[in-house]
Amino acid sequence: MAEVLGYVLGPTDDSSVEAYTTRQPWPLHGLVRVQVEGGWALGQVTSTQADRPELLRPDQPDAILEALGRLGDPKGPVVFKARIRLLEERATPVPVGAMVVAPEWEDVKGHFVPGDPDRAWAIGVIRGTEAVAPYVPDDLKDRAPILEPGRPVTAAPGVPAMIDPDDQHQFPHIGIFGGSGSGKSVALRVLCEQMMLSRHPGVVLDPHQEMEFVRPFPDAGAWGRSYANRHEVATVGKDVAIDWRELSTDMVRRLLASAFGEQEWSPNMDAAVGLLHQRKQSLQTFRDRLQVARSNHMSEEQQAGGALEQLRQQHKDVADMGRQIAPLETLQAIERRLNYLDRLGLFSAGKDAARWALDTIRNRKLAVLRGPGRTLEFVGQYVLQALYRARRAYRDAVEQGIPPAGPAVPPFWVVADEAHQFAPRNPEVRAATRGILTEIAQEGRKYGVYLALATQRPALLSETITAQLSTKLVLRTVRAQDLQAIRSETDLDAEATRRLPYLRSGDGYLSLAAQGRTLPVRIRAPHTSRRSQDSAWKELDQMVQADPLPQHLLAAVTQQGGVKPTGMGGLAQLLSRDLGREVSLDELAAALDELAAAGQLVRRDTPFGPAYELASDPDGGDGSEESSADEVMEEVPF
Repeated sequence: MAEVLGYVLGPTDDSSVEAYTTRQPWPLHGLVRVQVEGGWALGQVTSTQADRPELLRPDQPDAILEALGRLGDPKGPVVFKARIRLLEERATPVPVGAMVVAPEWEDVKGHFVPGDPDRAWAIGVIRGTEAVAPYVPDDLKDRAPILEPGRPVTAAPGVPAMIDPDDQHQFPHIGIFGGSGSGKSVALRVLCEQMMLSRHPGVVLDPHQEMEFVRPFPDAGAWGRSYANRHEVATVGKDVAIDWRELSTDMVRRLLASAFGEQEWSPNMDAAVGLLHQRKQSLQTFRDRLQVARSNHMSEEQQAGGALEQLRQQHKDVADMGRQIAPLETLQAIERRLNYLDRLGLFSAGKDAARWALDTIRNRKLAVLRGPGRTLEFVGQYVLQALYRARRAYRDAVEQGIPPAGPAVPPFWVVADEAHQFAPRNPEVRAATRGILTEIAQEGRKYGVYLALATQRPALLSETITAQLSTKLVLRTVRAQDLQAIRSETDLDAEATRRLPYLRSGDGYLSLAAQGRTLPVRIRAPHTSRRSQDSAWKELDQMVQADPLPQHLLAAVTQQGGVKPTGMGGLAQLLSRDLGREVSLDELAAALDELAAAGQLVRRDTPFGPAYELASDPDGGDGSEESSADEVMEEVPF
């Protein structure tokens, strides 16, 4: 029989019990088996406590000890108490006095290991499963090695925490919540690595320009690897843009409506765009047609002659509609929105972003889009709309048994960091991507389009979208507003929520709708790292070391034998000429003081200001510094 750890005492219910022992403390998150009618039930310790009997039960200090003694526990000065949550609810309460014993691998395997683990995504290790670590097969241990601070990567010390992507058709979307420094970005990186391992295509919106998977994680040793051939990266406005000729009328409406907020988009604007836009025509053609529509509000004399008359003849359909096409203020509002989008560089040179993304996902890769916030929003909106519409049309054709209009469009993921910026809860906050992300959240499951969204501020993320995130990974969170949002959107109990602000980076809770439970987890070590792991202050040190001013300044002072206050202006001009940039007197003074602090120069204060001389010439030399300064004055006029 398995080792007895303690006994169930006090009131019980169908899903949780209180267990006591005098033997040893209960490990937080530890797995146990609880004796129930007809067998055993697997449970997990959710809280643990140690106390003296008289403090634990001041009304009956000996009651707990006597009960434990009758059940077989040795008498001791300390009682250890645990709250245990059963992993499956029961129809009847757990019997009082039931034994709590060590877990067995077969029970653990049945609860935590998917039927086909080779297809599952190992994103970390389940905390508290260390007791069964010796029984975990080696191929599972190797899937989620852990990186602890100051230690090398080691095999998973327990059971891997796995997400089964084959459950996505039922529980489609994933959310990652965690504050700054919680490990959120690493968790999102791990999730993307698992997508690439499974060859799942997707579109990644990367506002921080960190989602690149080329560089192996430097501290991971043999665990590190590169995914250079399984993802493509494009910067909006540089590598990719929106080809106006590819826009449908509906896409034009959505882009223009998103420019200044959809609340300000009017039915008149909607109708006018429908009359003016023609598929496969250029942006300039749309501008010309808009100009003709505006000219309908001019007098006949103003319309006659020159380029305007030629445009009116070229777009006679617009000219013939006269003022009925739209009021002048409506046309001016459309033009202002169009000019705003154009200034963002959305329509600049570059491959069409939607075509690039479609080609990428057809090759079963991740298409990583990066760029400035608003620009990334608009291009992301365009790409997601185009791909989602294409995927939906393809699946509808397949379901109806008719030939698809175009090539096959695969199922794909939509991944976004800082998701609250792309789909904010507040409807007054502008976000071009909110509409398409909401549509995918509500309907994407039917078409095989899934979301994986990460955010530091779950309280600011659209409630509609949050409600559809059936799998949630919750990491350290501090803000009360975010804690409340997490508590309302997950099955975390009060005890787990209380711990969230104090979790170390990389620790969290994985809420799996497919399994109906929440697991304490630690995120595995990533295979890859972002482009730079260096501290920003190391970058500053490198900038200082790379600055040529100190070397040039020291050489000039060495050549002159020193510098007097009267020579500062000439020295600044000499250095400006040598470095090809302006060196101000303040910058020169600071650089001289830095060299003095480093012991390379000696500073002497005079009535006219500081003078500097070489540290190797403490007596001030024989006056050569003065003649050298005079030479500089002659060479560089004031």
